[in-house]
Amino acid sequence: MKQFQLFMLLLLTALLGVPIEAMADREVTQLQFGKQTITVASDEVITFYDFKGSSDISSSNSNNSHSLTVFTPVEAGKSIQITFEEID
Repeated sequence: MKQFQLFMLLLLTALLGVPIEAMADREVTQLQFGKQTITVASDEVITFYDFKGSSDISSSNSNNSHSLTVFTPVEAGKSIQITFEEID
């Protein structure tokens, strides 16, 4: 019994160190060109990336983008909270 309690304590301690973005329900990548609509459930966490994902974007014409991403709640009348963690 003590081994199980120790294991659970260690597991909880390890999970507290996991960044919020690592616990996202899904990842969405921006389109380089075009429009997309993302439907979000009330308890869902989404990590949203630019069209290069987590890679760096160099300053060249091939990296230009012209797109629109619309986030809509699954349930009518609900709202979505957006938190910006990093803008570069």
